Amino acid sequence: MTSRGPGSSAGDWAPNRPIPSEARLVQEYGLARTTVRRTIRLLVDEGVLFVVPQRGTYVAEPGAQGVAPGQA
Repeated sequence: MTSRGPGSSAGDWAPNRPIPSEARLVQEYGLARTTVRRTIRLLVDEGVLFVVPQRGTYVAEPGAQGVAPGQA
């Protein structure tokens, strides 16, 4: 995974769309689940992703600073 997330630089992850599950990322990239979780947490902290409780993790709008849609 890069610092901006897998596929994000290629446009595979569109803003306000959910990212794949941790299990899928583990399988797709051959990483440990701990690594995937840590990377997702880092990307949330950087504002690249945001979490909607009981819904999932989503790609933030560029420059959104981790604010979920409708909460700005």
